[in-house]
Order: sequence, then C-alpha cells, then structure tokens
Amino acid sequence: MIKPKSEPRRSAPPLSEHIIDVNGFKTFTRTSDKRDGTPVVMIHGQGVSSRFESPSARELAEDFEVHVPDQPGFGRSEGPPQALGVDELGDFTAAYVRAYCSSPVALVATSYGCQVAVACAVRHPDIVERLVLQGPPSAPGDRGASRMVQLWIRNSRMEPSSKSDALLLLDDYRRAGFRRVYDTFNAYRLYPISQKLKEVRMPTLVVSGEHDQMVSQEWARTVADLLPKGQLKILSGIAHTMSHFWPRELADAVRPFLEEGAADKPRLGQPAV
Repeated sequence: MIKPKSEPRRSAPPLSEHIIDVNGFKTFTRTSDKRDGTPVVMIHGQGVSSRFESPSARELAEDFEVHVPDQPGFGRSEGPPQALGVDELGDFTAAYVRAYCSSPVALVATSYGCQVAVACAVRHPDIVERLVLQGPPSAPGDRGASRMVQLWIRNSRMEPSSKSDALLLLDDYRRAGFRRVYDTFNAYRLYPISQKLKEVRMPTLVVSGEHDQMVSQEWARTVADLLPKGQLKILSGIAHTMSHFWPRELADAVRPFLEEGAADKPRLGQPAV
C-alpha cells in the first residue's frame, strides 16, 4: 500500500532564498540558517528545480546546514545556451561547495541527480564526505529513452500527486525548455554510472522506495554492492520521488547516516549566503 503524501513537520524551519554567482552564472539557491556540523548539499532530479527538494530540505534543516541550488539552466538559475553534461554539472556542484560551504559536505541527490553527485564525488573527493543516493537510475536494461519514459509514466501512477504538483512539474519543465530537458535527460541516461560507482571512496547510503517503478529493488541492491562503502535502505509504502512526496520518511531514513559525519571537519572557506 502506498503511503499518503507527507508534509514537513511544523517545527521544520523555512529556507532562505538567494541569488549568488557560481562560475559566472547567477545561481538561485535555498539555504537554511543553521551553520554548524556537516553541510548538506541537495541535488535535484531531471528537468525540475530546488522546489522539488524543499520539503526534505526543510526537514533536514532542523539538524544540518542545508543548501539546495538550482542547477545551471534549471529553475531560476542562469545557464549556458547548451545543456551541461554530467561531469560539468558535477563540477558546478563542486564550485558551489568551494565558494559557499564551510567544510566537506554530504551530497543528498534525488533520481538523476544521483549521477551528478557521483560525478562530483569522483572528480572532487576532497570536498565530499559522504553521499546519499535516493532512487538512482537506472538498470542497464532500462536506459533506453522510450523505456525510461514508460517507467516514469508507470511510477507517476503510484505517487500521491495533486494538480498543484503536476503544475509545479510543468512549470519547471517550461522554465528549462524542451531542448535543455531533452539533452540533459540523454546525458544522464548515458552516463556510465556502473563504472563510476566503483570509484566512489566515501561512505554512501542508497535509499529506494518499495514501490519505485523507475528503480527496481534489484538495481538498488546492485548500486549499493558496486559502491566500495555502500549500504542500502528500502522504505516501505513509498515510490520514487520521496524528496517531494515523502520528506519526513526520507529525512528520518538519512538523518542517522548524516549525523555520523557531523563532527568538525577541515574548513574550506566561509559561508557566503
């Protein structure tokens, strides 16, 4: 049985909104007021924006310094005329961390944002302390474009989406534009995730929903097994987009893992947002 949509607890603090410069692009980001412990940088999924991560970000903001930037060309962030590839998006995330976070970070990624988190961790291991990969696509047999669309439609029928959720999704796609959404989708699905997972050296938690139609439990277990320091949690009653639809459940699942890395770490710089 699918759990109903949850909302952030009343005690969950609001997030502040900022426009900052990252690699020459005006970048929109949401941040918490908390400024101690391990910073958590959240990476949104394909075609959408930080709005889809905000419910879970607020839940985590009770205990962590949280950052949720819109990736270049998505949401309210500027971007180049052409879509960036996965490695370039990983480099963007690293540039954000070096400029605006005060210590090595935990990356918490949703869906195809997991590819970006892995790219950042492999290319910039000095700034990433640990990873959370929530619903990481996709099994080798599911990487065809038509197959991914089919799975997305199947999963959407499992999630407690309202009219406002659908309008939010359409608005994010409209802001990004068809060409950018399409090109980024292809970059994500063709990224050699199976090989790259073997190169991730930091502790990594894979979180998957029991009813996720885009990421099978078999593939989630494979991802955890490919990671040198991987572990897996499967959440019952939940499908794919838990950062938006089940923020309490996701935050409760990842909080103990994030707290393991909450000791003081070497400073990278001073928070500027």
